[in-house]
Amino acid sequence: MKYAIAKKVIQNGDVLLFGGKAVYSHIIKWWTKSDYSHAAMAVWVDLPTVGRTLCVIEAHVFKGVRLIPLDTAIKVDYWDYGGTAHWLPLKGTSNRCRANLVNFCLDQWGNGYASPYQFMLIGSHVGRWIRAKRGESFDTDIKKTHCSELVSRAFCNDGYDCPKEPALIYPNDLIQFSDLSPPVLLEQS
Repeated sequence: MKYAIAKKVIQNGDVLLFGGKAVYSHIIKWWTKSDYSHAAMAVWVDLPTVGRTLCVIEAHVFKGVRLIPLDTAIKVDYWDYGGTAHWLPLKGTSNRCRANLVNFCLDQWGNGYASPYQFMLIGSHVGRWIRAKRGESFDTDIKKTHCSELVSRAFCNDGYDCPKEPALIYPNDLIQFSDLSPPVLLEQS
């Protein structure tokens, strides 16, 4: 679907998945056996000088949890480098529920990105086994999150069915959320 068309119908709480071309994006895609390296949530914001703007709230590896216009994120971080963007519309959800999802993510704005230690635990079979046996969370710091953890925590916090602990959810796992529609490829207009 052409991005210019999709942009008119994307709503608060919809999910966006990206496939980057940077070295770290390739590592994420290889590790997760996926075409996706990043996840974000759509949020419409009224900006004083620009007006109503479609943005994404995301946990960015170098910038932490931030709000950025989708036009900028999609072009500068993905399309300019040959990457891809997919839109996963949220199925039949009330505006109140959409607001809850967005507000949860906005409450995380300014927090840091997940630590290397958290990724070491997630990636280690032994670390996962030990934490599971102890009943410990894989989220090593509630104030630091990775991209798909941010999105999935919003869903879990609002009572949606989450297949596993948010810290263990990779971008491609979001496709399995029953409340999200299948991914729609966003094409440059």
